Amino acid sequence: MHAPERVERLVALSVGHPTAFGTAGLAQRLRSFYMALFMVRGLAGRILTMGDWFFMPLSTSNRELVAQWRADFAVHGRRPAALNYYRAAARIGGAFRLQSVTMPVLGMWSSGDTALAEGQMRNWARYVDAPFRYERIDGADHWLQLGAPALTSKPVRTIKRCSNYDRAARTATSH
Repeated sequence: MHAPERVERLVALSVGHPTAFGTAGLAQRLRSFYMALFMVRGLAGRILTMGDWFFMPLSTSNRELVAQWRADFAVHGRRPAALNYYRAAARIGGAFRLQSVTMPVLGMWSSGDTALAEGQMRNWARYVDAPFRYERIDGADHWLQLGAPALTSKPVRTIKRCSNYDRAARTATSH
């Protein structure tokens, strides 16, 4: 983190610390294979749209969301902009040896996430020099803030009110 003095508390949804992500092992590498494809300019946009957008529904069961993304990405310039987010993240975390985070962290991961393994979020605790709290949201997919907003917002409200967290993992159950 380049300016930790600007951040009092950090909430991370789905993706853990870059070092935890980069060292999460084979299961994580297999889940995030698509990110390597996103690095290839020109090819990435074609991959997203091939097979009538075959890959897009793999990250969510919300068909309305997929339809909205398809419409959004049809607007000129939006697909490359979205892909550039992944490219920038790869440049920042490519070395996988970034400094530890020095503020309290709430890390949230969903059991239905097809792109990210649980270990990369749980292992973030190794890279936090402050209290770390992990929340597992059962039943949501990769886009947990959209699929389980009530379950996601409750721990976020807690981190806003508190300045101290225990390191114990707690499981939230979706309905």
